[in-house]
Formats: sequence, structure tokens, C-alpha cells
Amino acid sequence: MQCRIVCGHYDCGAVRNAGCVQDIGLLECWISQIRDVARIHDEELRTISDDEQRHRRFVELNVIEQCRNVFKQACVQKTRKATATPESRRDVGSKYDFATPRVHAMVLDPANGIMQKLDGDFKKNLEAFKHIYGLER
Repeated sequence: MQCRIVCGHYDCGAVRNAGCVQDIGLLECWISQIRDVARIHDEELRTISDDEQRHRRFVELNVIEQCRNVFKQACVQKTRKATATPESRRDVGSKYDFATPRVHAMVLDPANGIMQKLDGDFKKNLEAFKHIYGLER
């Protein structure tokens, strides 16, 4: 698979529930991961006074963080390392001019049906955290 798309959507019930302080039973373990996104980006989210705009940004940040989680997977790291240079791409028979898989962050607005690509600056992020996650060593 050459590309992976992580797509969220505005008006997401899981993200809305993650913003509330309540126990939601069996879904709590899933929601707690979304709450981690709020913890990581708390400073930015607190600067947004409009509830709907804060929710929309929270959705976007969650998608970006989930893309970063894809990059942390060992199988993704191994494949990207194997296709990191033109020589290595030739060795594995890749016809692409970039390391694969590529990961794209997208968000859908169900109100108008428009899907947009988000800028997660993954290259900079991967470089910053490779010492922690062993990214593409």
C-alpha cells in the first residue's frame, strides 16, 4: 500500500465526548486516547473561545496525531526505511519517487461534503521524535 489516509470528520461524537469530563463506560479506553490529544494540545485549544471552532480544531489535531501514530508502527517504519533512497527504491522494485507509504491527514465536513487535506508537517515531526520512537533508523 503506497498511501494511507487518516480521515476524521467535524461534528464527531467521539471528539465531543472526549471534551467532556465523564466516564462513558466501555468506550472510555478509546476516548482516553483522544483526550491525550487534548492534553498534548491543551495550550492551543484553550486559546479558542468559540466552542464550535475549538471542536473543529480538536478534530484536526486528533487526525494529525493519529497520522503520527501510523508513522510509529514498526511495519511502516521498515517499509519507509526500505524505500528511503532512490537506490533502495530500485532494490525493492518501487516505481515511486518517494518513501512509502505516504500518510495523508484529511478531514471531512459533513455539513457540506467537502474533504480537505490537513498540514501535519510530518517530516519535521518525524525528525524531532526519531530518538524516542526509533523512527526510520
